[in-house]
Amino acid sequence: MPDNKAFEETRILETANRLTERDPDRIKQRMQDKFLAIAAGNDSSVKQWFVLRTAHRKENDVHKAVIDAGIEAWLPMKKAIQQRRHTRPSKEIMIPVFSGYLFVKAVSCAESWVGLSRIDGAVSLIFGQQGALVVSDKYMNDLMCLTDAGSFNEGRSLPHFKGGERVSYDLAGNVFNGVVEGYVGTRAARVLSFIFGQERVIEVPLANLKKSA
Repeated sequence: MPDNKAFEETRILETANRLTERDPDRIKQRMQDKFLAIAAGNDSSVKQWFVLRTAHRKENDVHKAVIDAGIEAWLPMKKAIQQRRHTRPSKEIMIPVFSGYLFVKAVSCAESWVGLSRIDGAVSLIFGQQGALVVSDKYMNDLMCLTDAGSFNEGRSLPHFKGGERVSYDLAGNVFNGVVEGYVGTRAARVLSFIFGQERVIEVPLANLKKSA
């Protein structure tokens, strides 16, 4: 059986070498624009989420460049406390949740990888045994919900609930009640709820939970 990962990496390397060997900057830029256009695709293109690694403190610059190229991207941010010297008060700042990484939604092909990795400040996509590592839509949705709820914010104490404790939470503008069954990591809980006539266990960020009377 052929090694698809090795074949793909060979294509990436060959394409990158062709780009490097072209001397005129105008030709390099034209090829780069073509690769990024392939990565962006069109409305009917099949695109998936991938992880793009960046140089130190270049997350925002790379994120802007990816967006400017017409490629969907997401850089999760969190609040952090910046400690200052002497008697100056600490300052609240926004920093990336995952230092050195951002998420891009692109067409899966070698040209996309070359274009994305050659953005100024970018390093490469994260690769696994089967090629570029795909992040599922469910994982992305869960991560976005946790980020929006402020679950990654630093300097914030999250509530703790015991198994079997009754809680309430907001979902799509509606308040629901449930019972805590357990935890998912340190930022969310599994809650047994009665939603729209059905009993379900769902994951709820701890920041969204409140004790029920």
